[in-house]
Amino acid sequence: MSNQKNTRSIEEHLQWQEQLHRSQDQVRDRDYVMGAALTQVREVADHLQTLAIQADVLSLKYESESD
Repeated sequence: MSNQKNTRSIEEHLQWQEQLHRSQDQVRDRDYVMGAALTQVREVADHLQTLAIQADVLSLKYESESD
Protein backbone atom coordinates (compact mmCIF):
# COMPACT_ATOMS: atom_id res chain seq x y z
CA MET A 1 0.00 0.00 0.00
CA SER A 2 2.74 2.51 0.79
CA ASN A 3 4.19 2.07 -2.71
CA GLN A 4 0.80 2.90 -4.21
CA LYS A 5 0.49 5.95 -1.95
CA ASN A 6 3.98 7.08 -2.88
CA THR A 7 3.27 6.57 -6.57
CA ARG A 8 -0.02 8.46 -6.27
CA SER A 9 1.69 11.22 -4.34
CA ILE A 10 4.40 11.54 -7.00
CA GLU A 11 1.76 11.61 -9.75
CA GLU A 12 -0.20 14.30 -7.92
CA HIS A 13 2.97 16.32 -7.42
CA LEU A 14 3.78 16.05 -11.14
CA GLN A 15 0.24 17.12 -12.06
CA TRP A 16 0.50 20.16 -9.81
CA GLN A 17 3.90 20.96 -11.26
CA GLU A 18 2.52 20.75 -14.82
CA GLN A 19 -0.39 23.00 -13.83
CA LEU A 20 2.03 25.48 -12.30
CA HIS A 21 4.07 25.56 -15.51
CA ARG A 22 0.93 26.10 -17.61
CA SER A 23 -0.14 28.92 -15.32
CA GLN A 24 3.31 30.51 -15.51
CA ASP A 25 3.17 30.32 -19.32
CA GLN A 26 -0.27 31.97 -19.30
CA VAL A 27 0.98 34.77 -17.08
CA ARG A 28 4.03 35.25 -19.31
CA ASP A 29 1.78 35.39 -22.40
CA ARG A 30 -0.58 37.84 -20.70
CA ASP A 31 2.33 40.04 -19.63
CA TYR A 32 3.62 40.11 -23.22
CA VAL A 33 0.19 41.05 -24.62
CA MET A 34 -0.31 43.72 -21.95
CA GLY A 35 3.13 45.16 -22.70
CA ALA A 36 2.39 45.29 -26.42
CA ALA A 37 -0.98 46.94 -25.77
CA LEU A 38 0.62 49.52 -23.47
CA THR A 39 3.18 50.35 -26.15
CA GLN A 40 0.39 50.90 -28.68
CA VAL A 41 -1.58 53.09 -26.27
CA ARG A 42 1.51 55.23 -25.69
CA GLU A 43 2.06 55.54 -29.45
CA VAL A 44 -1.56 56.62 -29.95
CA ALA A 45 -1.27 59.13 -27.10
CA ASP A 46 1.87 60.59 -28.67
CA HIS A 47 0.14 60.84 -32.04
CA LEU A 48 -2.89 62.55 -30.48
CA GLN A 49 -0.61 65.02 -28.75
CA THR A 50 1.06 65.78 -32.09
CA LEU A 51 -2.35 66.30 -33.72
CA ALA A 52 -3.44 68.60 -30.89
CA ILE A 53 -0.31 70.73 -31.37
CA GLN A 54 -0.91 70.87 -35.12
CA ALA A 55 -4.51 71.92 -34.52
CA ASP A 56 -3.33 74.70 -32.19
CA VAL A 57 -0.82 75.92 -34.77
CA LEU A 58 -3.47 75.93 -37.50
CA SER A 59 -5.89 77.74 -35.21
CA LEU A 60 -3.32 80.43 -34.42
CA LYS A 61 -2.47 80.73 -38.11
CA TYR A 62 -6.14 81.10 -39.01
CA GLU A 63 -6.66 83.72 -36.28
CA SER A 64 -3.67 85.76 -37.43
CA GLU A 65 -4.82 85.65 -41.07
CA SER A 66 -8.33 86.77 -40.18
CA ASP A 67 -7.06 89.81 -38.22
